[in-house]
Amino acid sequence: MTDADLGFSLSDILADRPPASAPSSTADINALTQSFISERLSPELLPFETEVLDRVMGRVQDMIMRVEEAMSEQAEGHGGGGFKVVLMQTELERVKWLVRSYLRARLHKIDRYPLHILRTQDLVTRLSRTEKQYAQKHLALLTHHYRSSFLSALDPQLQNLDDNTAGISMIETPDLDSAVFVRVKRDVEGGDGDVLGVKTGAKGEGGEEEMVELRGGAIYILRWSAVRKWVVSGDVELI
Repeated sequence: MTDADLGFSLSDILADRPPASAPSSTADINALTQSFISERLSPELLPFETEVLDRVMGRVQDMIMRVEEAMSEQAEGHGGGGFKVVLMQTELERVKWLVRSYLRARLHKIDRYPLHILRTQDLVTRLSRTEKQYAQKHLALLTHHYRSSFLSALDPQLQNLDDNTAGISMIETPDLDSAVFVRVKRDVEGGDGDVLGVKTGAKGEGGEEEMVELRGGAIYILRWSAVRKWVVSGDVELI
């Protein structure tokens, strides 16, 4: 087994030195980590990271094969890379945990807002094919459960799950004005070429709503509705 099996040099680790060149898969792991953080912290569902997740899952399959080969060699008495095998297994479990956590964060929102998501075309396009099927089946089971449990005993006009009587909707939706911590990755320019300013939601001394500029490196606490566009575009990230 060589250091290439791990994607980094063991001597660099023992000497506490950074690798000469980071493996290309590191960028995907970092991207998925940030996607997981953003998904956990944002009140609404974000676009599904199809390409990143596909590449990471390909890496997971490759790592599983390498670990199995290394363990087989050890069992046959060939090679003495026991420590490397442990490192590979640890990295494999870390990546698998990251993938599971990312998907669970998304499923939590689908479970909580199934009707809202399926009724909003923009949110439907953010679902993977499997997530869309899950949301539809989840809503169907939930509707059947409610109707068989108690809705069937009510008048027909009271059995709808999307009732909007008196302007009050029964459909649960995320709070788009909830506060989030954000880091601006790069300057966000407005239509005039200047750095864009967004409202903070706080009132200044004159009673007017305060504004902040989205300059690269700045960290703010803002309403999600004020920065959601730039989080999706990648100019701003949640922390």
